[in-house]
Amino acid sequence: MGFVVRVRAPSNIALIKYMGKSDPLLNIPSNPSLSLTLSSLCTWTELEQLKDEGEFFLEWKGVARMGEVPLIPFDLREKDRPKIERHFKRVFQHFGQSYSGHWRVRSGNTFPAGAGIASSASGFSALTLAIAAALGRDRSAQAELPSLSRQGSGSSCRSFQGPWVLWQAENATPLSTHFDSLSDIVFLIDKSEKKVG
Repeated sequence: MGFVVRVRAPSNIALIKYMGKSDPLLNIPSNPSLSLTLSSLCTWTELEQLKDEGEFFLEWKGVARMGEVPLIPFDLREKDRPKIERHFKRVFQHFGQSYSGHWRVRSGNTFPAGAGIASSASGFSALTLAIAAALGRDRSAQAELPSLSRQGSGSSCRSFQGPWVLWQAENATPLSTHFDSLSDIVFLIDKSEKKVG
């Protein structure tokens, strides 16, 4: 009781997008996609277990700083709470752990959410990593985490590796290329949330 884990997960950008899902429940895409991992555009998440027993309860706080890293707070909208709580349950059950206790999440991005950069990808991959670390499974289950994360947010499975990732069916796998190293540059014209998802 009382331990804290802190993780960081990158976002990604699809250069070839998937156009629908063959299985919406498991977030299986109907076509392959190719993405580039955006390593400096990331989500930082800290997970703290306040109480290890009793009914499951989740506290969420967006933060403007984590250690020395300045962040844009990633606040949980109330309409998204059931999706996040389902993801907690999914990861707990996958590792055979009881879904209980009082948990506090603190999270922020190095980029604005809802501006066209995949914040749900980095957010769900960071949350998946944090829960696995809290359960002591972050090292032993590296191969399982992208698939677990994908069930919360499809494109998050592409945020575990890189720089190039091919996502087809249930698998996201890194690709080797002959390209020179690429740099991504993002210009923010407006920090407000995009109108079309």
